[in-house]
Amino acid sequence: MSVETLNILQCNECIDQKDDHTSVMTRFSKLLINVFEALEKGLDRQRSRLQLAKLDDRMLQDVGLNRVDVEQEMDKPFWL
Repeated sequence: MSVETLNILQCNECIDQKDDHTSVMTRFSKLLINVFEALEKGLDRQRSRLQLAKLDDRMLQDVGLNRVDVEQEMDKPFWL
């Protein structure tokens, strides 16, 4: 095998390793983004529940809910 061929093979190996590293980093980045998006949705959900709890009975009736519905909603964890 010539030196040129060896250099080409080594270079291709480096590119493959770099692609593997990039692929891992891309997957990790996507995972982090998904985790943060899920947390953001959960916090938004919790804020909405807190606002719902502040409504008086008349307002709840206007949206078709009652205190029991609100209590059930408030008992849920933020991720649901």
